[in-house]
Amino acid sequence: MASGASSVGELTERGNNAYERSEFRESIEYHEQALTIAREIGDRGDECNRLGNLGRAYYALGEIRKAIEYHKQALAIAREVGDRRGEGEALLRLGESNMVFGDWDKSLQFFNDALEIFETMESLTSRGEVLSYIGELQIKSGEWEDARENLEKSLELSDRTTPVGKIDALMNLGELFSVEDRYEDAFSSFKEALRIASDSELSTKKVKICNKIVRARLMDFESNKSKESLLRANNYCISALKLAKYLQMPLDQGISLRNMGIVSFRYNQINESKSYFRQSLKKFQTIGARYELARTYLELAKTLAETNMLLEAEEKTKVCAFDATHKEFKELKVRSYVLLGDIIRKQDSSQYGYYLTALKAAIFNPKIYTRTIFLIIYRMKEMERDTTIEFIKALKEVNIEVHFDTFLNALASKIQGNGEDYNTEDLPVELKEELDNFPIQ
Repeated sequence: MASGASSVGELTERGNNAYERSEFRESIEYHEQALTIAREIGDRGDECNRLGNLGRAYYALGEIRKAIEYHKQALAIAREVGDRRGEGEALLRLGESNMVFGDWDKSLQFFNDALEIFETMESLTSRGEVLSYIGELQIKSGEWEDARENLEKSLELSDRTTPVGKIDALMNLGELFSVEDRYEDAFSSFKEALRIASDSELSTKKVKICNKIVRARLMDFESNKSKESLLRANNYCISALKLAKYLQMPLDQGISLRNMGIVSFRYNQINESKSYFRQSLKKFQTIGARYELARTYLELAKTLAETNMLLEAEEKTKVCAFDATHKEFKELKVRSYVLLGDIIRKQDSSQYGYYLTALKAAIFNPKIYTRTIFLIIYRMKEMERDTTIEFIKALKEVNIEVHFDTFLNALASKIQGNGEDYNTEDLPVELKEELDNFPIQ
């Protein structure tokens, strides 16, 4: 028995070392051997740990269903033997794996269950890790204020442990700042995360950080037309894709390929862009990564719409809208309906129905709702007079924001020139400026 236990220890060490080198297949071989011995000698605790190791290795390889099966087995054994830490770890990994499939409610439940266990154990590192995952999930679902609270808690806990624990929180805070258009804050957060990952030689973390930097740089380019941001996006994207391929990380490869598709399109490399998007879609379809797949369809559709391939763009956007509705990817749902509105309006300038759907879909988040309002105002400026008046009436039926309602009343009066006066003194500055500068046709 002692000999067997020793072999388990040696095999586990080799498996862990292989995992750290990102040699995941080799890691699986060692952990499978260790698992066999643990079962032979009846060591349930070791069996639980080895199952967890195998789950993590399969997750890294993008074989998420296998990962889930191993973590489920680990969870059952941990509960059987009363291993609270093992139970918490298995719950955490099940949350991580289900997040890839877009099963966010299930994922959040796993995370909350894990957090409850780690809080009773007073495990600062594990609590910080779970909170960072919850924050990441909330960014994707558009719950930005909740995400900020959890990520700041995660960062606070990590400050009391080791620098490595801060990487995920910093990385996710960077993403949060970028979706809020706070690009300098985002780049600062990413820079610190990348420094820690580089100092600690954590290549798998570097890939993820670089991919998030690319997205932020592309968003900065879209907002501010910063050529420097586009150039940096290209450089980071090349590095991320090369490293993701070397490390055999298919999920991250898919994200890098999508980013390369966007970057190539911005450099007017249309054929290369389409090729990258096709490769990205194939990766996510193989993995079953529903959220990333839907996002890729949306980004591809945007490029198709810009090149006036409207029927194909409409088809791809509807795929995203369907998945976003079915899986409750709320922020993605809003974006897809705005894009559908743009595509349909290019074909028939009197159509605006999808914009109404987008506004209704944005109700779940005040910031996203406000952002959608300004996207709609921008598009109203390009509409014919009669269409704008009809659109205003339709908007008033679905709008829930008081100031936007005042804006719509004042705008209708301005367009129709009926002399009806509306008090606009209490309008926010941005809405007042939009009203004053709105072109009358």
